[in-house]
Amino acid sequence: ALRAVDPDIKIGVLGVHDTGLFHISDYQDWNSRVLQAIQQKADFMAVHNSYAPAVGTYDPDTQKVFTALLAAPEFVRGNFSLLESDIAQYASAQNKGMDIAVTEHAAFFIPDGGPDSIRIVDRNKMLASALYSALLYNVFIKDPKISATNHTNMQSAWWQAMITTESDGHSSPIPSAFGQVFRMYSETARGVNLAVTVSNSPVFNSVDYGIIPAQANVPVLDAAAVISTNNTSGWVYVVNRGLTNDTTARIVINGLSAASLLSATVETLNAPDYTSINITTAPNTVLITTAAIQPSVDFVYNFPKHSLTRFTFRTGVVASTTTPPDIPPAAPALPAISPNITAYPNPVDFSKVSRVTFLFNEASGGEIKIFTLSGRLVKKLPSTSATVQWDGKNEAGEKLVPGMYIYLVSQAAGNKTGKIVVR
Repeated sequence: ALRAVDPDIKIGVLGVHDTGLFHISDYQDWNSRVLQAIQQKADFMAVHNSYAPAVGTYDPDTQKVFTALLAAPEFVRGNFSLLESDIAQYASAQNKGMDIAVTEHAAFFIPDGGPDSIRIVDRNKMLASALYSALLYNVFIKDPKISATNHTNMQSAWWQAMITTESDGHSSPIPSAFGQVFRMYSETARGVNLAVTVSNSPVFNSVDYGIIPAQANVPVLDAAAVISTNNTSGWVYVVNRGLTNDTTARIVINGLSAASLLSATVETLNAPDYTSINITTAPNTVLITTAAIQPSVDFVYNFPKHSLTRFTFRTGVVASTTTPPDIPPAAPALPAISPNITAYPNPVDFSKVSRVTFLFNEASGGEIKIFTLSGRLVKKLPSTSATVQWDGKNEAGEKLVPGMYIYLVSQAAGNKTGKIVVR
């Protein structure tokens, strides 16, 4: 009935795959029951899995608390993978391509009504909580199945919000630490995700805290990259989760030549301490600093402790037929962050665009093979140049049904795999 009134309406179903330290659903087989029961077309599954730590008591061990919070996005990332597996396993053929939507997400410390309530809710407004949200945005950007996310409050005196106010909810508004994070990500919201590899990062462990189980070997550095739809700007986001130490890393941008870069800037969100908060009398304690840097596709950068860094690259050319030089890092190896332009747009809607472009890191090209999630080969795309295009059809010339597919890139230097979503 809804589609009869508006053919463009998007209709979703509620989903949950409980893996936290306490359950948010009484039905542990919810997804299998709901997905198998739905006979009509569903466009997305709405989930409520991105709050952390969901704690209502005050723990004085601040480092333990925020170490656990900054590890939590790894748990959230894994939960999305389980949700996607549920859709692939239980949904009908017409619904296997459904997206995922996040109903709300935020750092979530809950006042208990006692004498520590103010200290508890202040944690929602701290820099470390804002970095948790930055890490969530990296998760959302890199997962092509996530098509919509909704943060909680626009303004609040208690909860994580873009604007912090007095207790009346509107007096003395100031941008919060999270508000700064939101601004840095919202400016690239219409861009296209690029694959990023983070290697050799230092790691840390966390303990059980709130709803989040202990996480092991969590990379200190986390990154995401975006390219503009007109292919003239690129952004690389790097979060240093380290609460006590800076981390130096090498940035290598594949698929671009240094000659194609017109300019580069770096913005850093930070504060004197990871517990810092913007308040009326000190509204710029957590703030963004900006500087121009030498345009380069291979450079070393020191990421300050408890910080979000965004590099902006302006270019007149998206891809170069010249592979950037491979400069071996000094021993011991530095952490390396490598955005890699492989396929765009991704996700792709072939009713709106006619082609997907795959980019090789070698001028001599290679071969792309596209598979279903079950491993069936549906298309081969050989190329002798740095790019190859695909029209969304299989070897028989038939349009593929919406859903997630795996692509295998074969080049002289080796193979790599990725995911592409057809809508």
